[in-house]
Amino acid sequence: MRSLPGFLLFVFSFLILIPGTVTLPLMDRDEPRFAQATLEMMETEQWVIPYFDGEYRFDKPPLTYWWMRIHYLILGKGELAARLHSIFAAGLTALVIARLGGFLYTRRAGILAGFGFLTITQTLVHGRLCVADMPMILGLTATMDAFVRYLFRESEWSRGEAWGHLLYLASALAVGFLAKGPIAWIVPCLAIALYVWPFGRGASKERLQHLRRIPWMASFGLATGVCLIWAIPALVQTEGKFFEVGIGTHVVERGLRPFNDRIEFPGVYYLATIIPSLLPWSAFSWKALFRGGWPKSDPKRSLLLSWYLTPFLIFSFYSTQLPHYVMPGFAAFLLLLFRDGELPVPESSRERVWLYATTGGTLLFTIGGLIFLGLVQANFKGEMRAVVPIIATGLVAVAFVGGIAPFLVLLSSRFGRSKGNPSLKISLTSFAVLFLLGTSGITCFMADKLRSANLSTRIESYFAEGGFPDRIVSHGYGEPSLVFYLSDKADFEFGTHPSEVNTSDFDTAVETTLLVRTRTWSPLEGFFETDIQPKFDVLETVTGKFDRSKYKLEFLEGYNPARTTWEEVAVISRR
Repeated sequence: MRSLPGFLLFVFSFLILIPGTVTLPLMDRDEPRFAQATLEMMETEQWVIPYFDGEYRFDKPPLTYWWMRIHYLILGKGELAARLHSIFAAGLTALVIARLGGFLYTRRAGILAGFGFLTITQTLVHGRLCVADMPMILGLTATMDAFVRYLFRESEWSRGEAWGHLLYLASALAVGFLAKGPIAWIVPCLAIALYVWPFGRGASKERLQHLRRIPWMASFGLATGVCLIWAIPALVQTEGKFFEVGIGTHVVERGLRPFNDRIEFPGVYYLATIIPSLLPWSAFSWKALFRGGWPKSDPKRSLLLSWYLTPFLIFSFYSTQLPHYVMPGFAAFLLLLFRDGELPVPESSRERVWLYATTGGTLLFTIGGLIFLGLVQANFKGEMRAVVPIIATGLVAVAFVGGIAPFLVLLSSRFGRSKGNPSLKISLTSFAVLFLLGTSGITCFMADKLRSANLSTRIESYFAEGGFPDRIVSHGYGEPSLVFYLSDKADFEFGTHPSEVNTSDFDTAVETTLLVRTRTWSPLEGFFETDIQPKFDVLETVTGKFDRSKYKLEFLEGYNPARTTWEEVAVISRR
């Protein structure tokens, strides 16, 4: 997309995803593992095998680490550098969607679909996280773009064009696989299969002929060759463990049993999560999915529906279930929604009912949540009150994206029509500015509150103010974020269970400080308790082992987003 609209779309991706990203602390356990593994690869001059805390990390192929490495070299260590690859990948994905929409429909339809991708809930979240999902979605979307161009080309390509498209397809396949493994190949191939049957039922012979246009062997062969340049050394150096753990544990076992003991809802989980995942545009999804009847007579719509539904078919019965797992199909939804090249406006009674039901349900949920939070906030004692504004801001974000933004779409569309001839530029600009201001304000406020309440960043600030010791040992508080925030400032290591800590843990040769998890509360589970009690408590056991005349004991509390718990740690050092 070399046009001005494409350039503005890419700029918009940064405008909407940068706010809050700098101050937002590393959240779940995957973020600090990715962020730290890249640093350790740089420190050891390693390009093939990722390490975390000195141990192999087999969770994902290396593309994300390579990409992050570039940003670390430019910006240095920090949350923004760790997450910038996701922002770039989101912007590039939006451009690929716009390119594909321009090929299938019109340039306006493509730009709107790319804009829609940047404004859905899952992109607003995963577009600013230090994980591998956005690079994988970029590769997968580019793969589908290449497939579509083979299937629907109207004339034969020149020799140079044919080679260019082949290299584009092979590169897209390689990027997707090197970002997150085989899912980047499974989704496009299954989508093509659904396009032939059942959505192509009655037209399968013609569509089977179209499939011959795709250079399957050449494209997958080239992509496999590129991936093997990394995979062979990785398998040799780890004696096959990269495949055994990376595929066997992180792909196969997660499909057979839920990861981290998550609750499993086969077949229905994604039906419940798809509406919030696609807000604000899911409020208009009736038009995208149901207008047009059975799609066999419309090959383009047939392919897009096949693409959209494929992740649901794959992951609905996959034991580990997370809302973003079906995100690889969202581009197809947005292309269907914006295929007319206009902001969606409900035209039928069914479309209006769906819009009002979605937005009304979202607002009722938010209002109910805020009222309930107001009633129970007295249960949060002392510093734990810091979680109240975090929860409240999250509810406000839901209300804005799901309950208010859809009506901003209608208001902006009407504003564009009021200026004489209907103007998409005015409508889109109006909505983009209003949406950007709303989401940026909410995100920055929440990021600031999360950082000030986060226990790992509180621990880092504590040492930054008082000075870092030579050695830090954490007993019981085993969050990977500590490695990212402390390991470059002190000799950091994880210890044993808090109840097993004692004075022998102090190294006489170096200045040592112990971090010991003493108490843990679960605020979300304790909503109905008049006085939230700790779910884990070894405070007396730990403090009884240390003579206060010889050891200094201080206590820090904070929020642990990886477990959604409030935790207390004792900071123990020799006087």
